[in-house]
Amino acid sequence: MPWTIQTGNIPLAGQIVEISSLTRSTGGGRDYPSDVVCLARVIQFPIKPAAEELLSLLQGERECTEFTTWCQGFTPKEHQEMLDRQRLLKWQAERENEDRRWRDDQRREERRWRLIELLVLGGFVTVVLVVAQIVAAFIQR
Repeated sequence: MPWTIQTGNIPLAGQIVEISSLTRSTGGGRDYPSDVVCLARVIQFPIKPAAEELLSLLQGERECTEFTTWCQGFTPKEHQEMLDRQRLLKWQAERENEDRRWRDDQRREERRWRLIELLVLGGFVTVVLVVAQIVAAFIQR
């Protein structure tokens, strides 16, 4: 997940922008005016960390459930849109699979009821025919 900053100054107020490669590699440059945040908002960082602390924060290994490979040149907004598209595609695939399973279950249930109807109707017709033959046999006597 890319490390970003949430700016508080007027030109970039409320925007999230990528930290420069200088700050990523050395911890210096202080090109961010405000808080360091995880774009997915999974990891909480101290407010306005010192340069040494910032470097260890940016380069440190950590487990993240929302990790995504960073594509150089994409803005955090573009990465978020990419993640949203991936989630949507995954949801659609799951929904289609659930729908397919439901339709298969409905088809099996329909076949079962058709078989039951056939057996009941067949049994009824058989009983009627047997009774009709017995009655016909008595009439012929």
